Amino acid sequence: MYGGEIIMEIFLAYLIQYWIFAQNISVDQSLQTTSPGAWREVSSTKDHCLMLRSALKHEVYSELTIFKKKIDTSCIESITSRPVTNLHIDKLDKLENKNGQFVMNFTKDNKSEAIKFPLWGQNVQGERLAYIGDIRSLSTEFLDLGMQCEDDCERCPKGFMRVVSTDGIKKVCLDNSLCGQKNQPGCFLGIDRIKNDNHCKDESKAVWCEGELKSVCSKELEYLVCE
Repeated sequence: MYGGEIIMEIFLAYLIQYWIFAQNISVDQSLQTTSPGAWREVSSTKDHCLMLRSALKHEVYSELTIFKKKIDTSCIESITSRPVTNLHIDKLDKLENKNGQFVMNFTKDNKSEAIKFPLWGQNVQGERLAYIGDIRSLSTEFLDLGMQCEDDCERCPKGFMRVVSTDGIKKVCLDNSLCGQKNQPGCFLGIDRIKNDNHCKDESKAVWCEGELKSVCSKELEYLVCE
């Protein structure tokens, strides 16, 4: 059971890593039954595909797999490449891309599991990420990296990152593609993962860090970083 939990954590970590900053995420919300043994695209980004293979009659599990999308090909044509990671499940119950949130519910070993995280690459409530070269930002005076932005995050040259600070959730001008890496802020996974008033707490579940890295409340920066 312990090994199975580790595999699931690895799968979900990859899913978060590849989907959280992606643009134009497609999601099949119908979840219609497919032929046993057949692969079906359930979600995709520009570079990755989340595929579901329904169990054959003699098999117990179906399979959720992340593939790296081949250049100029469809997801179904990319299943010949080596999987990034996969997860055996009983069934996929729900998959949504709604209001800037990626929501997935599935059943594994007769136990309901759920994952939800913000899709920062999507436009949510009128907010957008600003990047150098954006024609709409040519006349903008950009903020410095590391500055707190809050209501003027469109002035951040490389986008902004939500960080879990000692005073709550803050928006800071940082390259959000670096979150979760060593000595970088942890990837924010949602306020619902904070159980008390102590937001900036070592090994907090409110952020995600790569591999064996742990979230630590930096005394210098006063927000959670990965070490």
